[in-house]
Amino acid sequence: MVRLITWAQSISPTLRYVIENTPSQLDQREKVQEHYTLVKHYFGEPLLLDATQCGSYAHQLRNWWTNLAPLSVLQLALKYTIKDPTCKFFTYWMIKVLANQLQGKKNLLGFLRTQ
Repeated sequence: MVRLITWAQSISPTLRYVIENTPSQLDQREKVQEHYTLVKHYFGEPLLLDATQCGSYAHQLRNWWTNLAPLSVLQLALKYTIKDPTCKFFTYWMIKVLANQLQGKKNLLGFLRTQ
């Protein structure tokens, strides 16, 4: 993943990404910590969240990395997210951030529907 994204960004510096993974920082195994340190080196600190913060009924810790918005902005958005079980508010906010990053792109909703 690190190699793929860094390679793609070398070709297209404006490439945007969202990466989601398990909270490796909580795993004490040496090899896992090495990999987590490498990912942090390239992508920075993750947004650590519990899925219930986005409306899930199940507690599940997840790491998110993105260059769509600064970590502090994501943390604030999550802090003020209404705990809607459909997760519409957080999804709406992420689509708005993506839309701002893709200014000038046509058919954003069509693109999102095909993904």
